[in-house]
Amino acid sequence: MAKSLIKNAFPNLPSDTIRSIQKKISDKCSEFYFLDFLKTTKGNVQDAYRLFNFDERLRCLLLKYVLRFEIQIKYDFVTFVSAASGDEHFWRDKKYYIFKNDFDFDNLRNKIEESFANLKESPFEADSHAATYVMSFGTFVSVYKNINPMYKREFINEYTKFLPKGDFRILHKYLLCMRALRNRCAHGTHIVSNSFVNQLSQFSSIKNVEYLKPGMERLTVFELTLYFLMKSLHCKDEFCKDLSALLAKNEHIYSKYGGKQSINPTIRQKLFKNY
Repeated sequence: MAKSLIKNAFPNLPSDTIRSIQKKISDKCSEFYFLDFLKTTKGNVQDAYRLFNFDERLRCLLLKYVLRFEIQIKYDFVTFVSAASGDEHFWRDKKYYIFKNDFDFDNLRNKIEESFANLKESPFEADSHAATYVMSFGTFVSVYKNINPMYKREFINEYTKFLPKGDFRILHKYLLCMRALRNRCAHGTHIVSNSFVNQLSQFSSIKNVEYLKPGMERLTVFELTLYFLMKSLHCKDEFCKDLSALLAKNEHIYSKYGGKQSINPTIRQKLFKNY
């Protein structure tokens, strides 16, 4: 860069140190990305590297299991609605939805059919399970949000049974949290960052007391999102083992800067005690 962001943010950092940082991160991330870790550590370069590596490994781990969850819940939901409605093509029929106008429904159906077109497969020949294969997670969340509540009331039992009060509306909020987590991981944006806490705060209704077991009120929205993933995955034991091991290995570095991150120093104790 003509003018280093790092030099601008840390004018007292030696030039050779900045060049060393640029060389070390050049094939991994941008200056802008790494700068946030330097700011968190107040210029402690070694700790910034450690936070960067932890964030990268955490994103990779979470993305692996969020994608499994995405495949799982799309399949489970479509299987349920197909059986309940007796229609293998329910996703393209307005009578199964509660859209207030044709435009919104047509927009959703077009998104799914465009996905079929990209695979050169006719949406009129493909069944509902093929639809789950092609639709994005964001499109699936829109299908779930707008499907007739009579289907959601039955379906939510599997995915909200860990809550004192199962509610298809709260499941929608959790799906939005999962989408935000998925996008963060997929697009290489910090997970170990306060900005992620701010992003998830719009879904703070999942912290309403009627949706929490005793003791869970201490969990942040981010931690509740991880807890939801832990409870919902069919491979939950594998996920819990991998997540616990990663958090344990990096506990010193994230605890050192825990007040400035989404990862609370007590995250392992809180998550796995409730689990």
